[in-house]
Amino acid sequence: MWIGGPERSIFGVLRATLTSTTSRDLGAARDAAGYAPISDYAFLSDCRSSALVSTDGSIDWLCWPRFDSPAIFGALLDAQRGGTWRIRPVGDVAVERRYLPQTNVVETTFTAATGVVRLTDWLHVGARQAMCRRLEGVSGTVEVEIVCDPRPGYGEHGPVTWERRLGWLVCELPDGDTIVADGLQGSCERRTVAAGEVHGFSLTLNRPGPSDLTNSLDRTVAHWREWCAGLHLPAARAAIVERSALTLKGLQYQPSGAIIA
Repeated sequence: MWIGGPERSIFGVLRATLTSTTSRDLGAARDAAGYAPISDYAFLSDCRSSALVSTDGSIDWLCWPRFDSPAIFGALLDAQRGGTWRIRPVGDVAVERRYLPQTNVVETTFTAATGVVRLTDWLHVGARQAMCRRLEGVSGTVEVEIVCDPRPGYGEHGPVTWERRLGWLVCELPDGDTIVADGLQGSCERRTVAAGEVHGFSLTLNRPGPSDLTNSLDRTVAHWREWCAGLHLPAARAAIVERSALTLKGLQYQPSGAIIA
């Protein structure tokens, strides 16, 4: 596939949005009502659905299991009632974020006064759809807050009621589906993450997520890089054009090949 662009194009406007690394105080991008600008979000996709994750570790948009399904997380539209899945250090931190090269996998590094943790987010590529998150202690110790607050149907039915079954958290949805959460202790918790520790989390519909998140991450990275290997990029602004191509590919509904509007 050949992808090119004119010398003067929208890519120049998007440069700040697509920059691989940012550094700021946690939550600084949000306004008084709790909303982050759309440019603060990174894009995840499995080519059947997509998610948006902010620099402060909040998944504020996820329609499941398809692009046109009702939102499970919708804080992008309603910060109080829309639902979110937040993993972030407690207190002030600096943030650096990037897409892993040639992927729609996002890596966010939080640097606190007491240590550093790294959060990796991806939508599992494969028959079993899953929203996956990996939290790794890089140095020192960091206290982390985890809030998983799905609000199915664009928040129409309010908060879900979790119950524990065989080690997973599950909740029944009004439409008959079941959300299954792995790695969580409850809807809201705090834990201290030390250097070398790895905490894995997944959210799925109707069955547990991948049993091996490292394998899931490796497969997802390989999937996107294999697709990127077929691109023929222009010499000028190659990185920006590649990122745009990955976004467009992520907006393609795999079963039909259609690009969502």
